[in-house]
Amino acid sequence: MGYIGNKYSQRAAAAKVDGKLTLSEINKSVLNDYNINLPVGFFKWLLQHRFSSEWHHTGSYFNETYFYDLEEIKEDLEEISKEELEDYKVMYTKYKENIKKEKANLKPQFIKVKYIEWNGNRIHPVPREIITYAIELGPWIYIDKYTKKKATGKYIYILARYNKKPDEMDFETIKDIMNEYKIGGIEL
Repeated sequence: MGYIGNKYSQRAAAAKVDGKLTLSEINKSVLNDYNINLPVGFFKWLLQHRFSSEWHHTGSYFNETYFYDLEEIKEDLEEISKEELEDYKVMYTKYKENIKKEKANLKPQFIKVKYIEWNGNRIHPVPREIITYAIELGPWIYIDKYTKKKATGKYIYILARYNKKPDEMDFETIKDIMNEYKIGGIEL
């Protein structure tokens, strides 16, 4: 099988034609179309923990993306007992509580970061190296009010960590980041 441009594999295209959806394509209106009366967040969690799926390559880096057949899943949902569904709801609630606890335990840290910003076009990409100060919180690096990067992303390098605000870091930038992303616990 081949690839369609740099978007997805031919098998992924066939899955879409068959009506299969990715997690990011599932929203309240889709659930309404299938007469599935569950909250979207819980339904997506349930898909990942209870139902089978198939995966296909997508994107220019050949990511594994899972596709779900909602017709088949709707039939399976109708066979689940109310008790089993309640058990899943309890597990989902515990899962959400654990995420909140993990977020509450995260401490923001000032860092110096180097990352690559790509300019130019697809045929002639031009990398531009940027070194700046930022705030790291969990898996995210907040560079300014408009820019956040995944700490584990490609071309992201943490050069230094600081216990307090570096003198070179602009106070207004820190304030903007804290307000935009609702980050607390920073000692200035």
